[in-house]
Amino acid sequence: MSGINRDAWLKALEDVGIADNHDKDALTILEFCALMGLRETSARRRLHALAAAGKARRTTKRMPDKAGRLVTMTAYRLLETKPAKRKGAA
Repeated sequence: MSGINRDAWLKALEDVGIADNHDKDALTILEFCALMGLRETSARRRLHALAAAGKARRTTKRMPDKAGRLVTMTAYRLLETKPAKRKGAA
């Protein structure tokens, strides 16, 4: 067995953008629909546009289905953004 530990493997996967970390803080499309009050198609388009603009990152999230089993779903995490400057602030 390799002398490299699991954390090193996970870090290497994360570095190339294929980490399987199941981001619990990300929003699924349906969660984004509920948050923003949008239909699924509109929410999907907006999330895809955010990801294409580099403002969000596509990831995965584990959620229970109707039978109680954990399933892996596509989710999006908003990337760090700079706070907007207020008008009149120096």
